[in-house]
Amino acid sequence: MLRGLLATRTAAALRREMGAHGRGSRPWRNILAVAICLASIALHLRISAVRSRLHSDNASDCFSATRVDAVKSTKKQSKDCQGQHSGGSADGAGEPSRDKGEVLAFIGVQTGPDSDERRSALRSTWFPASEDALRDFRGRSNMEMRFVIGRKKCDEKKLHKLSCEEQRLSFEKKISAEEDLYGSFFRLDMEESYLSLNHKTYLFFRTAIRQYPNAKYFVKADDDIWLFPERLRVTLSDGLAPTEKGLAPRSERSYIGCFKKGPIFKDNKLKWYEPFWPLLSTNEYHLHTWGPIYSLSNALVADLGQLPDGSMRFLTNEDTTVGLWMIGLNATQEDDRRFCHAACSTNTIVVYDLPRCSGLCKPIQRLQELNGVPECIDGSGTIDEWRQRNKPLFWPAHAD
Repeated sequence: MLRGLLATRTAAALRREMGAHGRGSRPWRNILAVAICLASIALHLRISAVRSRLHSDNASDCFSATRVDAVKSTKKQSKDCQGQHSGGSADGAGEPSRDKGEVLAFIGVQTGPDSDERRSALRSTWFPASEDALRDFRGRSNMEMRFVIGRKKCDEKKLHKLSCEEQRLSFEKKISAEEDLYGSFFRLDMEESYLSLNHKTYLFFRTAIRQYPNAKYFVKADDDIWLFPERLRVTLSDGLAPTEKGLAPRSERSYIGCFKKGPIFKDNKLKWYEPFWPLLSTNEYHLHTWGPIYSLSNALVADLGQLPDGSMRFLTNEDTTVGLWMIGLNATQEDDRRFCHAACSTNTIVVYDLPRCSGLCKPIQRLQELNGVPECIDGSGTIDEWRQRNKPLFWPAHAD
């Protein structure tokens, strides 16, 4: 259409210039006018061709081998392309919203590329075991739950057998097969490693708020805990928080979990060494939740998602890092001791083996053991039995 229009305008321009020449105008002016007209047309056509080629290249890149199965790749990648063509970025800025309405919470269970046995153990206990089960869970609870995973890092020790690209394709094939059987993952565009857990959590929140902008809460959980999803639902939906005078309406900037403080390790020979200790000017970390599970309100995650890249301070550990961010974002720390129980009871939301382990010790074995405990299997009970909060370690300084 553009070329036809330009051709028509060119012919008209030439006729005008030739007519003007025939009436005795100066030839050099006519020739110059025609040359300028032709140069303008060439520039427009060049820009059009470049735009067309860029669009074609983006589409080609988007549909190239994220999943091995070509048919399934097209179905899955077509959704990703919508985000890419609308300005997608590594943190999911251009991802299309998956939220079809207001969701109470998005629960992201962080898992690693080689943690398939843990995921299997969770699916045999409290995590929905198929795509249909995940949809049923959302319909029943108004909460979305997914395993959160990035890309597997290239293993240099295997390069004599498999190149990095072959390792990547092998991982994608494995994850695709798992998705076909049990339901889709929440994928992050990052390489997984223990040292990148801070960045994984950061990227999770930034991506989740864009895909579920209407979720009231975002729950970060690890794959080595026992969770009572129904009790979590009631806790988040009742909108109440503990205060010295009893339960009161929850703040819109709630940071919910089991809070603690701890020593800062300044010896670089220790496992939990904190290289940024001089910036903290103290021997004890600020208030923060235990890392296995915590919840942030929509307002906090939205603010976190709008901050410029590179503007956030990352400490060594994820839990202390998020606690630091929440101080800067003026969060209301809501200490709920039901988020850190060592055994199942009628007053339990989450079970893990802290402080002995950073979750359940030997999680696959422990999940199967807990699955045989009546108090763990019957996660409903009556609300009155477990709704009352245990007395927190502190009262929020600025709770509503």
